[in-house]
Amino acid sequence: MTGKFASSARAVMTDALRQARSEGSAVIREEHLLAALMHQPVTRTIIGRSIQVEDVDAMLAEIRVGWRRGGLSAEEADALRSLGIDLDELVDRVEAELGEGALDQTRQASRRTWRTFTSAETSLVLVAARRQAGAAGTKELTAAHLLAGLVAQPGVVADVLARRGLTASSVQAGINQSAANAVER
Repeated sequence: MTGKFASSARAVMTDALRQARSEGSAVIREEHLLAALMHQPVTRTIIGRSIQVEDVDAMLAEIRVGWRRGGLSAEEADALRSLGIDLDELVDRVEAELGEGALDQTRQASRRTWRTFTSAETSLVLVAARRQAGAAGTKELTAAHLLAGLVAQPGVVADVLARRGLTASSVQAGINQSAANAVER
């Protein structure tokens, strides 16, 4: 297992915390990490090959739709569709009965607190990032590892990124290219 956060990873987590708090949330979610990663020069270079900064709002809107659907991945939604279940119709029926956003697990009562937590999904992203760092043989977790963890962890955010061509293999290629460029300098 890897040890500490590198300065780039700390900057991402600090920005993600700022994003969460600006929403009045005490929970850092995957979309907060994504937005923070879009501001880091190292990950911006890797992401920029697939996603432009202008796409962030559209991606966040897609992520909100995914959370509204109970956080099901595209694969899970396809499995339901193959069983003849129309997920959008199901969500509409649930919301008609229980209220808008009833399946959205990210919703919470607005509360201000000095204490902030990571969501279960974000914790899994951090575990995946640590795995990436360990596989690379490094003891520090970097912003690039956080990005790799984000695309490696199945779910709504990874699906949104994959639809834009940002996958585990493209992130790894970007990390390798960045490392090669650093060696050349």
